[in-house]
Amino acid sequence: MGSAKALTLALAALTFSFLIFLLGQSVTAVIIAIIALAVSNTLVQTLIQTLLSEETLPERQGEIMGVATSYNSVGQIVGPILAGCIAIYGVSYSFVVSAFLIFIGFIVSRYIRNSI
Repeated sequence: MGSAKALTLALAALTFSFLIFLLGQSVTAVIIAIIALAVSNTLVQTLIQTLLSEETLPERQGEIMGVATSYNSVGQIVGPILAGCIAIYGVSYSFVVSAFLIFIGFIVSRYIRNSI
């Protein structure tokens, strides 16, 4: 399995883990969601770096990795702020929006996979 296909599967698992948070009504469901989130998020982060490394010219890898890390950092700052603003209307909405945004990433990754 190539990196692009693995990224697509990891994004699908990440979307699923947010949906478990949304739909879970028990402690067991939350524990499963946390485990799924931890594993799938780790895979997504690693696979993004792998794809960038594989698809970038060696002389530009440092630049591209730096930009990718910067975007990731911005997301880690803006994401919780956005989720907090959305949670004002209902905590479950932040999970819906997160799942939707990750699903968009899933769709984009399928496009990337088909173009590589």
